[in-house]
Amino acid sequence: MNNILIITESRTVAKTIAQALGANVLHKGYFGKGQIAVTWTGGGIISSRPKCKFQFTVSSDMTADETFAANFDFSVRKDSKGKGNRRASEKDEAQIGVIQRLWRNAATIVNAMKPSAPGEVIFTSLSNYIGIDRPVVRMWLTSITRKEIVASLENGGNAPEYYAEFHDNAIAEHTIGAHPIEPDYAGLEPSQGLWCMADLKAAALTLWGWAPAKTAGVAYALYNKGLISYPSDNTSTLPLSLTATVGDTFANLRHHPVLGKKATSVSVTGAESVWSDDTDALHAVTVTGLYPVDLSREEEMLYIVVADHILDVFSPGKSE
Repeated sequence: MNNILIITESRTVAKTIAQALGANVLHKGYFGKGQIAVTWTGGGIISSRPKCKFQFTVSSDMTADETFAANFDFSVRKDSKGKGNRRASEKDEAQIGVIQRLWRNAATIVNAMKPSAPGEVIFTSLSNYIGIDRPVVRMWLTSITRKEIVASLENGGNAPEYYAEFHDNAIAEHTIGAHPIEPDYAGLEPSQGLWCMADLKAAALTLWGWAPAKTAGVAYALYNKGLISYPSDNTSTLPLSLTATVGDTFANLRHHPVLGKKATSVSVTGAESVWSDDTDALHAVTVTGLYPVDLSREEEMLYIVVADHILDVFSPGKSE
């Protein structure tokens, strides 16, 4: 039984790591000696595809990894050279077989993928495909030198302090298919209240120069996808009956790569100034608990700004 299995993307890097650790005996699909085995994936050997294009299973207590695993199917990548009904190449099938066997026999797995968001997705997809729980150490190599490789393994991987947040953001971004758009409020007057459609049109005109009709069209598209409430013309409050629903929505936003940090600091008490006893079905624009998947660039821009503004209104010190 190999105590340690190190997995990286390329055979060349695997060889360098194996040489640095004195485990450079070549076997079929890996290098290894004694208690160390070093193998490679040849890039993203496992493909991940959403189980459902428009609906995600998510709850406030799910981690980014759990959300990814629950909503995607994982399979060996298809041969890009094939035609028609493509299948995995014999080379990839053989290599994944080697990795599975080594993984099964290892006590500890070392993730030595590139220190990047794609590296996190490649390894996490592989882990989900294999489905065998093992302790994982992140070997964070900014340079492939013997000194850094040895020090990294001896020091438990040497992952930076921000690694957990970096990993969660990488997986969340891949899961929901969002390429983070940071909200930019340049030129926009601060607002302490929630938005109605008129406010939304004014904000989009200021931020991006959108005509009111364009903003309305994008907003209705988000509404039709179930991502925001109906954008009424002149209502800027929320009925108290939605207190729990809004709280759950904010909890789900904690998985979002852009909104997650702010969502974590926000709570809903029902004592905020945005609530009303009015039970009218129409109310201020708010996001729903559905994940924002399969959005156009403009839909994503508007969704991010709406959600960020709502979180800002409910942020500590601003909601009293």
